Amino acid sequence: MDIVEPVATKLEPDKKIDYIREVSSTQHTKISTTHTQSPNQKKRLMIVGGCDLEQACHYIDKSKFALITHFNFMGDRNIGIFRDHPVYFRQVGQLTDEELSEMRRIPYWSANMLSDDILHGDYDVIVYSVLKVYDSLIYRNRKNGRLLVRPSSNILERTSPGDLTQDEWEYFKQTYECIGMTSEEQFYDDLNFILQTTGRPIIFINGAEVDADLYKGNASLSRYKDMNAVLDRFVSEHADRCSLIDMRKLVTSSTDITDTVQHYGRLTYVSIAEQIMKMSGREVHYSRLRVFLHSHLHTLLWHFGYFKGIRRKLRRLFKHNDTAN
Repeated sequence: MDIVEPVATKLEPDKKIDYIREVSSTQHTKISTTHTQSPNQKKRLMIVGGCDLEQACHYIDKSKFALITHFNFMGDRNIGIFRDHPVYFRQVGQLTDEELSEMRRIPYWSANMLSDDILHGDYDVIVYSVLKVYDSLIYRNRKNGRLLVRPSSNILERTSPGDLTQDEWEYFKQTYECIGMTSEEQFYDDLNFILQTTGRPIIFINGAEVDADLYKGNASLSRYKDMNAVLDRFVSEHADRCSLIDMRKLVTSSTDITDTVQHYGRLTYVSIAEQIMKMSGREVHYSRLRVFLHSHLHTLLWHFGYFKGIRRKLRRLFKHNDTAN
């Protein structure tokens, strides 16, 4: 055997290798499933909800937490894909190939909505924003009973396809019937299903209760209050495993939100992040001044660049005039 330098150590064919051992596949499974978390190991958080929660994730200390995110997203045609509703959690592993093929004809649905990571993933705590349960309409397939959800207005009441093609719209109207929003009884049952199936602690994020004029589409202040009350009852009855980030305390006026009642200002997301870390057993606080400077830095830099560009143009203009004279 020829050794080509440089190498980390001499390659000796007769030397005993005692720092590597071979295990069977069953032994490997046993090792991975008996893993215990040390005090200094990162806690694994499964974050489920609207993509705006990504702002809260920005302020979670990555040296103490590993984040697994299950956010809603925009599809290929810039149509919102909302996969954080219990309707989809319950259908994981249940749909036949034919049913999946039918659902693929609707651009509000995507195959990765039925991810098993939420119910059986490798994480320590689930953080779940239930906002889309508050305002999403549920549609049932007339033939097989399978469900999908669509936030905002009831598309079956439209006189035009909206973000669907004409063929998709006609198919949707013929195939699905709207059965309304999740009832309070169904909501409680869904919460219990998630808790019992995951077997993990859950930090819930509820909805704000502010000026009634700020609610749009299917949402209403009374609806939020009713659903918040159900969540309050569930969390109190399962206080050993459930916690609540109460947006009624963090969002108290219209100045705390941005474009909708489900989107908040930057400092509110900092507070959400702080509560997530605290409820998960590790507390980190952020300076409000730091957040303010961070949120306005891009604006200051833009203005600086804008005026710097004007100065360059004026300098070139005056230089040109001087040369002409």
